Amino acid sequence: SGLTRASAHAKEVEITVKPIDLIDTTGGFYSYAGSLTIPTCNSVVTWVVMSKVMMIPRSALDRFHDKTVDAEGEKSFFGNSRPLQEKNGRDVYVS
Repeated sequence: SGLTRASAHAKEVEITVKPIDLIDTTGGFYSYAGSLTIPTCNSVVTWVVMSKVMMIPRSALDRFHDKTVDAEGEKSFFGNSRPLQEKNGRDVYVS
């Protein structure tokens, strides 16, 4: 039921993971044209929101944040810098 102890002879191994393989797509999704949630807040994003909530351990999220950098190699910012926006006539598509 999970790894509880590592051998003293364990070595670090690099693996490749495709993010789409981690997502449960059986429940469908919503998509809409939107904008960045951090400055400059440009309207250049197509948001895709899965219908099913996927739970992950906080430790996994922390490891993801620790490994994520921007184009300049700086640690990425996570979160929203602006309040929820009105729909403003945008279409929301359901799959």
